[in-house]
Amino acid sequence: MSHTKGKLQYRKNPWDEGKYDLRPDDSTPWAYAPVAHVKGDKRVTGGNGEANARRLAACWNACDGLPQDALDGGWTALGLSQHAKQLEDENVALKAEVKRLQEMLENFTSSAYWRLKDLEADALKVENEKLRKDAERYRWLRVADATMIKSLADEEGMTPEGEEFDEAIDAAMKEGK
Repeated sequence: MSHTKGKLQYRKNPWDEGKYDLRPDDSTPWAYAPVAHVKGDKRVTGGNGEANARRLAACWNACDGLPQDALDGGWTALGLSQHAKQLEDENVALKAEVKRLQEMLENFTSSAYWRLKDLEADALKVENEKLRKDAERYRWLRVADATMIKSLADEEGMTPEGEEFDEAIDAAMKEGK
């Protein structure tokens, strides 16, 4: 079973005195059948059909978008209002938490950035020191004579390789050879 979707509007029924029709508010021509007819209480002076129709349309429209089970479950306007207030309060709290987390992230990102820059700077200093030592070794080799270079060889006349060669040059440079 399905109900008429969307909002309703009310209008005086031109063919039946004192009767008001509730119809979909979707530009449907008034020639189509109404959702409901509302008659006023004849005991009320001047009738109250229009007031009843207006109230029914307002209630219907206020419930637009709510699932049927919420209405069947006995939700009232007060209950809906309280639930809406609770959701608004939760929304405010969640927005505050998002703001707090954004600030935390910004602070963390900023401090992490500078920590990373410090680590990069330290790594560059270490790399620079290695390159400086390599340059000193190169300059020493450039001016070294054959005797100085032979002094780097071991007892078998083998010249060391890699880091051992660097260490041998560093030792020779310290000795002033």
